[in-house]
Amino acid sequence: MIGGVFALGERRVVGQAQTSAQSLAAHAEMIDAGDYRTNTQNIALHKAAVDAILRATSDAGLAPDLLTPLKALIDRQVSAGHGTLSLSRTIEEIG
Repeated sequence: MIGGVFALGERRVVGQAQTSAQSLAAHAEMIDAGDYRTNTQNIALHKAAVDAILRATSDAGLAPDLLTPLKALIDRQVSAGHGTLSLSRTIEEIG
């Protein structure tokens, strides 16, 4: 039984790693092309998610230290008019 559970966990980890590698490749293509248009998860969507996570973090009495710099970066991107673009666009500010 333990071996079966381990094998299932290993498949999940391998699958997640493969998905992450594909995602990184897609982000790299966007960055190389300088074309950050997207029909899916744009910066504004990430802003809403980070804002909600930070509210929950505060409500739970936890430190927001990890997400605070990300929120500032995303907020600047939205303020600059890039909310409809891919999160990959943030590399232009930090790169």
